[in-house]
Amino acid sequence: MNIHRILAATDMSMCATHAETRAAMLCHALQVSEIALMTVIDFSLPGALERLLNNAQAFSEASLAEHAERDLQRIASRLQSEYNVVCNCSVEFGRPASRIASKADEISADLVVAGEHGCNSVSDAFLGNTPYKLLHVGRHPLLIVKNQPERAYESILVPVDFSDNSMLAAQTALAISPTASVTLLHGFEALHEGLMNYAGVSRDFIRGYRTEAKDNAMKEMDRFLSDLDKGGRPVASSVQFGYPPLVIQEHAETFKPDLIVIGKHGKSRLEDFLLGSVTRHTIEETYCDILVTLPPKASTLPSF
Repeated sequence: MNIHRILAATDMSMCATHAETRAAMLCHALQVSEIALMTVIDFSLPGALERLLNNAQAFSEASLAEHAERDLQRIASRLQSEYNVVCNCSVEFGRPASRIASKADEISADLVVAGEHGCNSVSDAFLGNTPYKLLHVGRHPLLIVKNQPERAYESILVPVDFSDNSMLAAQTALAISPTASVTLLHGFEALHEGLMNYAGVSRDFIRGYRTEAKDNAMKEMDRFLSDLDKGGRPVASSVQFGYPPLVIQEHAETFKPDLIVIGKHGKSRLEDFLLGSVTRHTIEETYCDILVTLPPKASTLPSF
């Protein structure tokens, strides 16, 4: 896969600067000359500002849009100067997650980039939960930027469960950085091991059972690597026993990747809506940037 169209969502806060910069850095590294830069003004903001300031002054949509457009142009000038990327700016009104998802559909974005959260009560209304909501309503890969970018991604971790979603995540990891090292990680548990312990099954039998489970997981990893189009690049792999979310967290804490790329998982519509437990745990408990890939035909759920 290739990444040609990148959409960056911003609320113009200091925290959002990380997402703007990372999006521009990706464009520069991938030789993409343009970026779509957008902000969304919640339609309730004019009235909220009047109540907050206890002021009868009318905050019209036109005046708010004018200020936002001016701020976007300032950001665009910085990104063009520092990364030689042209920004196509847009200001929209509505529910942020829904408007960003619609914009991504409109431009057929290959990647959406957003900050982890805003830096104040106003920006929190925009970015506070927007990444999670985008994962519910969006249909495009979402890069959640947590840290101030200092360099191109050099080390990428891809947790895999050998599903189609995991294959998409691995392909995306290879596409987002042509030079980064990529490691596939699979955490596995021996099914019903806990029940065997309760039933008094011998430790030797349980050890053999766990060894067999690891052998099977390693064979699955070999097949997965064989099916992955690596483009001639070396791809490392690791199979670890343990509860998958903790395996991912511990691996990230030890090896400190710059980026984790993970598929959005969910075995049922409800679980998909709530995010798979592994994906949510990874987003919440790891320090690095997170890129979540979504199946191409992910169904759109209720608007936010």
